[in-house]
Amino acid sequence: MGANSDLRYLLLEQDAPLEEEPQFTMDPYSGWITLNTQLDAEAIKTHEFKVEVRDNGRPALSSVVSVVVSVIDDNDNPPLFLEPSLVLRVSEDAVVGSVLSDVAVTDADEGASYRQFFIVAGNERQDFVISASGQLMVQKQLDREKQDNYALEIAVSDGLFSSQSKIEVIVTDVNDNPPVCRSPYYEHTVSEAAASGTLLMRIDAYDADLNPSLSYHISGPGSNRFTVDPSSGNLSILKRLDRERHRHYSIKVRVTDEEKPEWWCTSEVRVVLSDANDNPPEFDRTTYRVKVPENSPGARLLTRLHASDPDSGINQRVSYYLVDSSSIISSSFSRTRDGLFQLDSMTGILRVTRTLDREFQPSYNLTIEARDQGTPQLSARVSVVVTVSDVNDNPPEFPRLWYEVVVSEDVGVGDQILVVSATSKDEGQNARISYEVVDGNEQGALAVDSHTGSSVLNSSSRCGLPGARIVLEAYCSNS
Repeated sequence: MGANSDLRYLLLEQDAPLEEEPQFTMDPYSGWITLNTQLDAEAIKTHEFKVEVRDNGRPALSSVVSVVVSVIDDNDNPPLFLEPSLVLRVSEDAVVGSVLSDVAVTDADEGASYRQFFIVAGNERQDFVISASGQLMVQKQLDREKQDNYALEIAVSDGLFSSQSKIEVIVTDVNDNPPVCRSPYYEHTVSEAAASGTLLMRIDAYDADLNPSLSYHISGPGSNRFTVDPSSGNLSILKRLDRERHRHYSIKVRVTDEEKPEWWCTSEVRVVLSDANDNPPEFDRTTYRVKVPENSPGARLLTRLHASDPDSGINQRVSYYLVDSSSIISSSFSRTRDGLFQLDSMTGILRVTRTLDREFQPSYNLTIEARDQGTPQLSARVSVVVTVSDVNDNPPEFPRLWYEVVVSEDVGVGDQILVVSATSKDEGQNARISYEVVDGNEQGALAVDSHTGSSVLNSSSRCGLPGARIVLEAYCSNS
């Protein structure tokens, strides 16, 4: 008793480093051990230290006891995802129920087994679901063409604490869509003079799949004059076009999925050719031949010239001109320098303005040019031969006014004593001359051949011949 029973308690050693505040403290008088700092079972599950008790006697006696403090775990830690963010890939044709990932979670608390998983964001279409064990699965049929990326937020809870993780789901493509032609019909106008290689248009088709492989091909009458780029759909001119042969072309363009040839679409392309002035006028004859009587009155219509042009519009409009070196040309007509011929520029009517004289000039050779109104202006020429036909407007003429013949009295009956000859400026039938005696041959002493002009002695009237003065007449006969 007394000092020998006066006890003092002392903590001999602890787990905490010296510089840190000790986990436990002990009252030296009562021996009560007090918790000095917060325990953490996840950090240290068991604390072991020794306690010495000593009396105040002389000599002082003591003993040491080991103290083991076991920390009982409490739910003071949230469950944690092993990967705070994750990127997953899934094919759009994945079957419903396919597992994308087993989401791994850890919890520092001992014996923690209750966990509940949730998709808290990014799943508006309800395409995914997560099971109680953390399996992220496909819940509905996916379609990359409708949504190709999901930003999911996954939460896990142990009933008291929770944590979240972000999972990006990328939907990969499969070839599950056919090509679609954006327009079933195109129409394009191009000049017939467009050069080979000229780009007309692009046939627009699309495939909702990622990186589709589409192929373009053309068909139809005249499609060999065009070409389409098999990969881009660019339609271009391949060969020279001619509107006068084909005014338009109807081409079919077929767009095919190369991986699945049974998938295709078509567009019709109508290519309309606009006119270029690439054809000169063409007369309907190689030469015009006109006959006009020489006694015709002035301002007579000779002929109408006609030239056609297969071009269209202003390129087809034809005007006519006399193009002799001496021609006078105005906007509405052209005429020869002497004014003898006049041509209407619009109608192609050729007229003679005065009476012609075959004996002065039997024919005329005119050159007519037809010009279109295109750019560049094209033209063609034709000859018009105007032949002046004869009328009987010139009397026969003897080269001499008097013929004097000395005839021997012993000339025989029927002997030729004279031949007369006359000529006419007319031609043909109008120049056929007949002869007859018109005066001084009352007794018939002289007989004249009406065709040759040969005069012979007539036997029945021979006595009337000496000293006779006979008048012969020549005339043109149409008979």
